[in-house]
Amino acid sequence: MMSSQALTRPRAYPVKGLQAPAVSSVDDVDNVILPATALRAARCARAGGQMKIPSALDVLRARAREDSDLAAKALGQVRHACQQAAAKLEQLLAYELEYRQKLQSGLTAGIVSGDYENFQHFILTLETAIAQHRHALNQWKEKLHQAMALWQSKQQRLNALSTLHSRL
Repeated sequence: MMSSQALTRPRAYPVKGLQAPAVSSVDDVDNVILPATALRAARCARAGGQMKIPSALDVLRARAREDSDLAAKALGQVRHACQQAAAKLEQLLAYELEYRQKLQSGLTAGIVSGDYENFQHFILTLETAIAQHRHALNQWKEKLHQAMALWQSKQQRLNALSTLHSRL
């Protein structure tokens, strides 16, 4: 809904000396829109062309295109975050494997009990971090599925409106 301040603030017309009338209610919006349309028509006539007023379908297609573009951008951001979470999990899994191998080789060669406890504690900490990152990755995957479904629905709407436009 428009605020009353936005309705009453006069706008300057691009033609010298003309200023938009103040709008005090929603009913007065036609008084502003119609002169602006007439101004565009006059400019178009001066340029020697025909003015094409966008149809409701054109406006819907433009909005659907904007919605689809925004959904695609959001999908890209979520996909990137999901890939980063997967890479972080792989890194933690590699650290865990590396430290388990170091512990195993230390046990084979002989290891001091203090070092053994440190390895065990560190590996336990890594296991906790891995569990947390698996949970985070699962959440990102769910967000990715939601973003994909949203983008598909926006794209489907845009395609439907484009098909309708092409048939008219």
